[in-house]
Amino acid sequence: MRFRRPSPALVVACMALFISLSGIGTAALLITSKNIKDSTIKSRDIGRNQVKGVDVAEASLGQVPLAGSAANAGMLDGIDSGAFRTTALRSGESMTGVWGYGWDPDAAGESAPGYFTFPTPVAAKIDKNHVVYVAGASAPNCPGVRTAAPGYLCVYQRIVEWIETPDSADIHDPEDQSNIDGVSRYGFAILLTSENPNPAWISGTYTYTAP
Repeated sequence: MRFRRPSPALVVACMALFISLSGIGTAALLITSKNIKDSTIKSRDIGRNQVKGVDVAEASLGQVPLAGSAANAGMLDGIDSGAFRTTALRSGESMTGVWGYGWDPDAAGESAPGYFTFPTPVAAKIDKNHVVYVAGASAPNCPGVRTAAPGYLCVYQRIVEWIETPDSADIHDPEDQSNIDGVSRYGFAILLTSENPNPAWISGTYTYTAP
């Protein structure tokens, strides 16, 4: 028995019928969220990189492990990282530190220099007209502890015992012996004078504000 070769039209018609039936079958097998039991879809069931940012409710996410460190990235062991900076202060920025010195003089009128280093070098040497020793609560351009007008170094006295009260002229540059007026980029010195042979000491704070 011989079979006749189907005509092209019959082939196309059969293909169309097959595709249409296949579409109905596929539609009938579509799965929606109603068909999925909660907590049954696992990570391995989801294609890699298939979940996008727009699909995630960000507020529902907890903190990523170790991300807590980013919340205090400006701190180093609880200390503000600004305390460790090595570049010069920007205009209007201030730095504050403590200073103090003590010794056992042999007699009244004995002099001793105290040396103090800035945690951050200033941009340029501070001239003597911008260096102020503050024996009281305030002075011109030095309105109070931990403050200084732009371009000024204010050295505040807090405690003094058996030392003659210094003044601004006693603050000098320990680096430049040919011109000790003013203050070095890296720190300053104070010439102190004892009142008697008793143990002498002095302390306070300083603030410099960049111009």
